[in-house]
Formats: sequence, C-alpha cells, structure tokens
Amino acid sequence: MKIEKLSDCSVKIVLSQIDLYNYDIQYDDWDSDKATEFILSVADEITEKLGVDITREKLYVCLLYTSDA
Repeated sequence: MKIEKLSDCSVKIVLSQIDLYNYDIQYDDWDSDKATEFILSVADEITEKLGVDITREKLYVCLLYTSDA
C-alpha cells in the first residue's frame, strides 16, 4: 500500500492485490461502508506518515488498485 498526500485534506491510496487480501477487501464488492472501514483502519498511518488530520470535517480519498504486487 502506498499513501500519498495530495493536499491538507486529501490523500491518494494505491492498493495491491496483497493489500486487498490483508484488509479483506473485495475489488468487485467495494461500497462506502467498506471504504469507511478501510480508511478508519489506516487512519493512524495516514496521520503519522503524512500529517493529514483525518478528523477534519472533510477528507478526500482517492483509492486506486493495481494488480502489480
């Protein structure tokens, strides 16, 4: 998983097949509840690595998937 800061209120997350497996995410069954669950599970990592405060009123997340390991 790669997490990149785009701005003070947005991040880009790139997930591999292994990441999907590790977080029990199905690419073809992604809904807002799954996305919320995932973001909350990596919230500390986002804050620590990027200094992005995810407790802000709005956080924009761009999730990308790559089949490369």
